[in-house]
Amino acid sequence: LFQPSPACSSAAVFQCAERPGRGQPPELYHLRGRVYAGGLSYTAHRHVRHADVSSREEQIYLPVIGLNKDGGAFVARATDGGAESFIEASISGKDSDFNSVYFKAIYRSAENLSVMNGSLGTAGLVMYTSKETTDAKRFTVEYSFTKEENATLGNMASLLREQLIEKGEIVKSDDQSKFYIDLYGGVSKQKSFVGIQYDGVESLTTFSQAKDIIDLILESGCKDISVGYKNYSKSFFDGEIETDLTPASKAGGKNGLKKLIKYVKEKSIDLYLFADYYSFKSSGNGFSKYFDITKDLDLGGTKIYPKKLNTNVPNNSADPYYLLKPANFVEASENVLKSANKLNVDGIYLGDISSKISGDFEIGRQKRNGSVAEVQKSAEVLSKKSLLTSSPNMYMWKYTDSAVDLPVYSSENHIFDYDVPFLQMLLKGSIPYAGYEMNLYNTNDDTLLRHFAFGQNIHYGFMAADPSKLQNTELVNLYGLSSAKLKEACEYANEFAKMYTYIKGLNIEDYVNYGNVTKTVYGNNTEVYVNYGDNDANIDSVTVGAGSYIVIVNGETVLTGGALK
Repeated sequence: LFQPSPACSSAAVFQCAERPGRGQPPELYHLRGRVYAGGLSYTAHRHVRHADVSSREEQIYLPVIGLNKDGGAFVARATDGGAESFIEASISGKDSDFNSVYFKAIYRSAENLSVMNGSLGTAGLVMYTSKETTDAKRFTVEYSFTKEENATLGNMASLLREQLIEKGEIVKSDDQSKFYIDLYGGVSKQKSFVGIQYDGVESLTTFSQAKDIIDLILESGCKDISVGYKNYSKSFFDGEIETDLTPASKAGGKNGLKKLIKYVKEKSIDLYLFADYYSFKSSGNGFSKYFDITKDLDLGGTKIYPKKLNTNVPNNSADPYYLLKPANFVEASENVLKSANKLNVDGIYLGDISSKISGDFEIGRQKRNGSVAEVQKSAEVLSKKSLLTSSPNMYMWKYTDSAVDLPVYSSENHIFDYDVPFLQMLLKGSIPYAGYEMNLYNTNDDTLLRHFAFGQNIHYGFMAADPSKLQNTELVNLYGLSSAKLKEACEYANEFAKMYTYIKGLNIEDYVNYGNVTKTVYGNNTEVYVNYGDNDANIDSVTVGAGSYIVIVNGETVLTGGALK
């Protein structure tokens, strides 16, 4: 949300940057983002199989805008057609003397593509447009105004949260602190035998090794653990759509998985096996890369090439990924459920299908709004199991039992006054959530502190193998998965669990930024102060140590955290 700054008296969807001087690039004045961004609607290049750590694209999780001026505030939600819209926000001084925020609906999708003229050696732009309009029958925005005279960010979040709960968009789950860990079973790798090259599998964590890692975590005092298992199935290594959860022999096979399932049930540990039906490389599991994929605006099949780590440009020499057409989502989810039942699996870990949507521009097929509806139908099928979702958009929240990969920072692609946890303010008290795997994305000392400020569970990724095994594989950028960080991770998780006992089941009622110190206000008169600075700070007659946090209940200090920076 825009918060007022010295040069900005109004407010809007994101954090308002102070008005830049002349000569500054226009991006500092204007923000533009597509609702549910992160998916692919037409020709684009993004590696969708695992997190693209080099991407700076901002994911917009919900079709909501807001504005606060002089204590008067509203929130507005696109209730119909939101998937076919952009959110735009400008600060005063560019287009007008006012700050503004609004939705821009899409009537017909279009895209400019750069085309090289072979004979002249010059480049030009060709516009492709969809033959059909979007599948949104109407576009509706509902405005709701706060009742408070001096409305805060918390009042705006509370207003929206109550609406989403009333409409069933948020369904309360068991709110508790858990240590979320992802384990990686293996990776495809080119190998050689007597000089002959072949595509093989590099084992990273077998099911028996997973048990050893969990044992070490339990011995470190972590009691509540949630385990997500990735890259273990035959489908994954064959490049097929991951709807068949049957494990590969390199991961330990069916017997190894059976023993692991028995073990985690004895220890009361949640186990989620990864499944995804958003993208795939090869035909298989009943879906073809020729007939069951989405079409671009030029009506060619959508192809997604992995990006080169050093240049962040598509590697067109690699095998592309294809996107499953939305009409097949329900069938794919039914296959996942059937496979999970056969293996006696209770939890399913959904990947890109939770956070990305793509329109299909073949005539008569679902565009982005229709794609959202098909995702929800497929999630309804899978809701018979416990669902762990990765970075879920709003339309997935009512099916989600736990969520991971929620951000603790903005993309930093624009200049803001400061970040606010508006997403967490909607979910806290209803859906347990965690951040990204900290040993992969912890690029700033403040990352851990933000987890404490936002009530965000700790999330790490591990593998048993040495990180050097990732060389010359598509997971080369995940070298931080070493289990050497396991002891540190357990210490952070235990510290967070102590703090969470005071905020369990509570909503975030407000969030206040004092510069280097923030205050998160919960229900039951509970407050959490976090100091990001290098010196002790005194706020509201409360002294917070450098790089630490304090929990206040009914005006009394009940917990003082150690230095976490």
